[in-house]
Amino acid sequence: MEDLRSFSVDIVKSGAQNAAAGYDNWIINSNNYWLWNSTVADSTIELDGFKNIAIYKIEITGDVNSSSTPNGQAGLVQNWNLTLKITGQNSTFGGKISATNGFGMIQQANDPVFRLSELQRDITFASPILSPKQIIVEGLYADGIAFENATNITLSYAITINVFYKFEGE
Repeated sequence: MEDLRSFSVDIVKSGAQNAAAGYDNWIINSNNYWLWNSTVADSTIELDGFKNIAIYKIEITGDVNSSSTPNGQAGLVQNWNLTLKITGQNSTFGGKISATNGFGMIQQANDPVFRLSELQRDITFASPILSPKQIIVEGLYADGIAFENATNITLSYAITINVFYKFEGE
């Protein structure tokens, strides 16, 4: 895994999130709970170059937080995660999945989807994802307690996506 190259992309935004943008809240026993599940359009990183790459690892750094500016729109962020889709080819295996226990399972041979979070910040592939053309940020989710406002919350996020790769054939 040594000799890997890398590039980074930043996702930065700050502002009030309301119901139209995916904000919801509820009160149980005088406790104010909230969640924000982003409804904005996907963001796509187009991977172009003279050679194809093989992705060995993805890592995120950064944070999602809330502030009381403007006044009365804060909340405590307890958890957040980021959903990434890579349009590439991951290792395939022969066989099929038979789901008899009630879980819906699919074999994910192409365009894998990964969810990285505050607690799970990286994923390493023993068999790399080959010839990716895009990395798509499909969504950002955050939840927490103690909202100050029932109609919106001010969130700020600054997340860096680090991609570690080799050129195919190296």
